[in-house]
Amino acid sequence: MMPARFSNKGKLAIKWNSLFIQSVDLDRWNRHTEAVAQYERCASVIDNDLLQYQSLFTNEQLSNLKRLCSCVRVRATTLKNKNDGEALTLTEMQHLIPFMKSFTSWKAPFPVVLHPHHYEFSDTRSSASSTRSWADDEEILSTPDVVGQPLLPMLPATPGKHRLTIRVHSIGVNHPEKYIQPFIAVSLKDDIGLSITPDQDVRWPVKIEKPFVVFEKDVEIQRYVENIYKGCAIYFELKYYRKKEKLVTTKCFTFLEVKAIKSGPFTLALFKTPVKYTKRHLAPISKPLYLRVDLSVHD
Repeated sequence: MMPARFSNKGKLAIKWNSLFIQSVDLDRWNRHTEAVAQYERCASVIDNDLLQYQSLFTNEQLSNLKRLCSCVRVRATTLKNKNDGEALTLTEMQHLIPFMKSFTSWKAPFPVVLHPHHYEFSDTRSSASSTRSWADDEEILSTPDVVGQPLLPMLPATPGKHRLTIRVHSIGVNHPEKYIQPFIAVSLKDDIGLSITPDQDVRWPVKIEKPFVVFEKDVEIQRYVENIYKGCAIYFELKYYRKKEKLVTTKCFTFLEVKAIKSGPFTLALFKTPVKYTKRHLAPISKPLYLRVDLSVHD
């Protein structure tokens, strides 16, 4: 009998492939409104399944699946903003079909290269001049495989429930100009460190104001405030690309406990890595630097 671990993995692969093929077919048939909805559903289902079944997959498979979700969301955004050009084409989406059919044994490079303009297209629609003023274009484009989790839309308004929007202003760090593609990973985790909503990455700083990396972007927490249970915390991790090692690493982190959530500004102290999701044995960084955010609790 096949172990449950591999049975679950196979079932997920079949489900995800089916959702992706349906999305591309609708796109190919020019049924764009339906394609957008199906692409968004495909990305959401894969994200949510990975929260539960992440341990079934290797790090390389997880990285490729995250790239796939980014491509799916960028294509959906492309179809919703037809007048702004194509960030990802239908042909590129079709190139992903062989990958989806065999991603558990995929050895070749990921079929689609995601470039910085894809994130600009799918996230804040900021101009290239403002989002790239902090770093050299050639250096950014030399690391196209740094793929993060997209920012997600605001939850729908629900009577008796409150939504939480976090404006990430800036984070202090020594010599901020030396960090390649810095971004802040935002996650809502329970008291043992498990994510209870999809993680989101605040990418592409608008500028450097030493010692601060300035983002000025909003994150919509994907759970109503009333539905966040005791012991949870919102984590903010400053990450960047290490070109020599060709990997993304975490520089420092901070967190905000759910019991402290209220509208208004927060200045959060930063801690050394490794990240302690249990909030125990924390080591503050030696220089007093902070993350500055504004919280808005609203209907």
